[in-house]
Order: sequence, then C-alpha cells, then structure tokens
Amino acid sequence: MSRAALDDSGCYAATARNALGAVSCRCHLVVDKGIRAYVAPDFIFELEPEVAVKAGADLRLAGRVEAYPSVGVMWHRDGVRLRPSRRAVMTLDHDGTVELALAGVGARDAGLYSCTAANAVGRAESSCRVQVLGSSPPPDRQVPEVVAPDV
Repeated sequence: MSRAALDDSGCYAATARNALGAVSCRCHLVVDKGIRAYVAPDFIFELEPEVAVKAGADLRLAGRVEAYPSVGVMWHRDGVRLRPSRRAVMTLDHDGTVELALAGVGARDAGLYSCTAANAVGRAESSCRVQVLGSSPPPDRQVPEVVAPDV
C-alpha cells in the first residue's frame, strides 16, 4: 500500500494454503496524521514472575506492552526462540496484549520463558519461570540386595 489514507486503517488478513495445510495472519493498520513522538517498548503489565502448571494442562502467559510505532514480539524458552505451531500459539493484540498459549505441557516445557518486544527505538523484555507439576523424572531404580550364601 503506497500513500495510505486515514480511512485505510483497519484489520487486514492474509491466508496461504497448499496441499499440506494453511497458515493465516492478521494485522491492524493504524494510519495517523503524522505522530512524530516514538516510544520505546515498555511492559505496562509484566508476565507473572513464576507459574506452576500441571502436566497435561495448557499454559497461558500474558502481558501488555506499550510502544509507538508498534512492536515485533519474540518468545524464548531457556534462550531458545519459540516458533508458532499447533501446540504453541503466540498473539499480539492491537491493545498491546501479548500472549503465549502452549497446549498439553510436559516436563520438557518447564524453564525460563521470556517475551521480547522491539521497535525502531528500543526493546523491552519480561520473563516468567514455569514449573510443570507432576512431571518429575522417573525415580531411580532400586538395586536389589545381593546376599551371598554362607560358606
């Protein structure tokens, strides 16, 4: 879109399909009258510092970030970038609400989650330690006691 007008503001969506499936994305376009004050991202609602979730349950982490222009958001677990999948849904709403929804968590999902929001003038990060309950590793095997016969 070149030369956007005020009435071009709104929700836009795109869907790509092939034989293996489909992927969709949405965005909200805001056309203003030339606001010149850029604002670096700032989490006005941080992620909860610690969350405990039962194994097999769904995990939801949410926060709210304020910035202008809008931000790009990345999620990490223990420093490894998370990618959207059927199990992991990441959203950024027009009001700045960021959310990670992870379905059917297991022991491998425990760790330090971080959400990084960045735009042209800065970046901000919020983190949460996630503990998965009822997913402890299997107990150590008991070694049977061997008794030698009396000779």
